[in-house]
Amino acid sequence: MPEIPAADGQMEHLDEFLRHPEIQAITELLRKNAVLAELIGPQHTTQRFANAENLALAFQGKLDAIDPELVAEDVANAVALAAAIENMRNDMDECTNISEIIGAYEFPDSTLHAIVDANPEFLLDYAVEYAECKGNFDYIFEKLGITEEDLTDLFSRVWVYSRLTNPTNELLEEAVSKMEHTEMSATFGSGLGAINAVIRQFVKPTKVEWFHFDEPGKAPFPVETTKGGKLVIVGSIYGGTTASMKEICEREGIEFFHMPISTFEKEGLPDDTDMVYFETSNNPTLRVVPIPKLVEEAKRVGAVTVCDNTFTPVSVKPADHDVDIVLHSMTKYLGGKSEDLGGVVSGKKDLVARLLDLHEGQRMIGGAVMAPRVAKEFLKNMANLPERLYRSTQNARAVAKIAKTFKDPEGKPLKVRTADSYKAYQYIRDLEMPETLGNGMVSIFLPSVELARSFANKMIERGVGKGAVSLGSTTTYYSIPSETTHSEMDLEEQDRVGITPGLLRISCGSEENLPAEVESILNELLEKPEPALAQ
Repeated sequence: MPEIPAADGQMEHLDEFLRHPEIQAITELLRKNAVLAELIGPQHTTQRFANAENLALAFQGKLDAIDPELVAEDVANAVALAAAIENMRNDMDECTNISEIIGAYEFPDSTLHAIVDANPEFLLDYAVEYAECKGNFDYIFEKLGITEEDLTDLFSRVWVYSRLTNPTNELLEEAVSKMEHTEMSATFGSGLGAINAVIRQFVKPTKVEWFHFDEPGKAPFPVETTKGGKLVIVGSIYGGTTASMKEICEREGIEFFHMPISTFEKEGLPDDTDMVYFETSNNPTLRVVPIPKLVEEAKRVGAVTVCDNTFTPVSVKPADHDVDIVLHSMTKYLGGKSEDLGGVVSGKKDLVARLLDLHEGQRMIGGAVMAPRVAKEFLKNMANLPERLYRSTQNARAVAKIAKTFKDPEGKPLKVRTADSYKAYQYIRDLEMPETLGNGMVSIFLPSVELARSFANKMIERGVGKGAVSLGSTTTYYSIPSETTHSEMDLEEQDRVGITPGLLRISCGSEENLPAEVESILNELLEKPEPALAQ
């Protein structure tokens, strides 16, 4: 896997962190599934069947498994690919040109050659890491816990068409479910695609029944209207999500209701709530939602709970607090490189399965499906998610600690927030996870938008990060939400959820010099810290 730069002086506990049993279990499953995704080969959009009869049965949901002869052929090809990887590994010292190594081998069929030719570096990385010159392809399987039974299971699955499901996507979904402590997951083409599907699936729209005259020329008129449901948002959420939700609610006749956290804590949820949606750590204020109280209220009124956990993967498990559905924009922390769009819905099996229903499932009929090639990339990138999160956490805590020692031009202490600076975070974080794990998000409430721009520009000029609206990358990103991600909200709405013009959101990456450069630039822009505080 690609090496991640270390933040200077902060990594002494990294090895201990990575040896944590649950971190190891997540990492091992991701590595195993990433290799399985490569070994099962390129996934086409549609599945092959032995005959027309089997195809018809599969489409009708009446076929339990693929023809054994086809499965045996696919398994043999995958095993041959593993052997070819092992042989290439043994030749690496003699021949450093990857294409020359590949060309020296005659693969069992063109499919295997295409797999290696498309992504040789990844395959060789795993061969180098796990084969250790054993000269026996079985060692690759043994090291990762892969068996021919695993391959047989994957090739036996009936999936018909990729808009319904796909074995590569299922390998990724299995890993997300393990990470989130959920029963089932479903991947999507983007985070917003996942959110929109969940709303349409679980909040009923307004329905109107019309009376139609038999006589031509007479206009129909409504005779009965079934009122749509109510969607309640608690706390501040991503501005793009808000805009999309409002559009869906207006179009579908769903009531849209927004409550600040403080209002919810005083009043609870409206009795007619059908779905309550929230972000674990609010974007961009980072305020943490009191999940236990929210779940209790949702049960009282019979509402579905939906949590966007994009900001706090691994460290917070909303499902452990009985949240029904957990969402991620996989584009962010799970991807880690800002290279691929993706989303995922994870939660209780009976709910997630409804999204995949052939006739009424919003992933199936909505079509916002993740491509198998993208799922494969996420599997590879997620293998170092714990390490990326750890490094980002250390940088974020160092940046926050430094920023808190400064004063604004009026002499007031600079307001700085991270998720773990809120008391509520201690009640929702996974206590089995080391305290060294959090996330890389820091919000600095600078006194003006001009100061926020100046800070971001100076950091970018020094080559430490980029101006970008995404987050969760190994590269640091700076954004001013009032001008970007939350600009769809008017000033009154922004103020109501705590977004000020000078709020600067920093998604800390793993740059070694990030904390030092932050301190240097704050020294230029603001009053120097008091000597007692600077020690």
